[in-house]
Amino acid sequence: MTSIEPDHNQPPPHHFDDHPARLTTDSARQGPWGKRILYVLAGSVFGSIIIVGAAFLRLAAKADRASIDTNRIYRSKQEKQPVG
Repeated sequence: MTSIEPDHNQPPPHHFDDHPARLTTDSARQGPWGKRILYVLAGSVFGSIIIVGAAFLRLAAKADRASIDTNRIYRSKQEKQPVG
C-alpha cells in the first residue's frame, strides 16, 4: 500500500502559440481525493479548539487568583488600621 493518493491529473489543454491557452474548469488541477485530508482538517480544528480552550482556562485561573490576592491585601490593610 502506498501513501500517495491518486490525484487524477490530466494533461494541459492543447493550444497554439498564436492563441493564449484557455483553462476550463474541468481541466483545472484539483487536489488529491481521500479521507486523509478530511482527517487533517478535522484534527486541526479540534486541536485549535483544545488549545484556545486551555489558554482561556489558564487566563481565567490567573484572573481569579489576581482577584483573590487583591481581596486578601485589601482585608489585611483594613485590619491594620486603628479603630476609633
